[in-house]
Amino acid sequence: MKSIILIKKLQVLWIIAIAVMTFGCNAQESFGGLSLYTVREEMQKNPNATLQSVADSGYQYIEAAGYENGTFNNMPPSDFRTVLENHNLIPLSSHHGGISLENTESMMKAAKA
Repeated sequence: MKSIILIKKLQVLWIIAIAVMTFGCNAQESFGGLSLYTVREEMQKNPNATLQSVADSGYQYIEAAGYENGTFNNMPPSDFRTVLENHNLIPLSSHHGGISLENTESMMKAAKA
């Protein structure tokens, strides 16, 4: 029973993430995007400068990464969203690991922020 609930929550998480972050476009085909996982070390050192470099490289769309303990790269989700907006970057998806019954609700809330 718990595994069925987990599967349903995971499905909801993916649906919400896609609906909230895609804005109805296929950015990868039109503009390209960058998974922040590929610059994870730089994001840990200086996320603001890294995101500026990402934007300066011509990216508009990103896949968020670095979610741990309720934060994206040590920033609350709302702060992370603000930083992305300051660099004109749009999150299309989020790279999350370690999803469990205990943390699904908080991950969904963070993806919506």
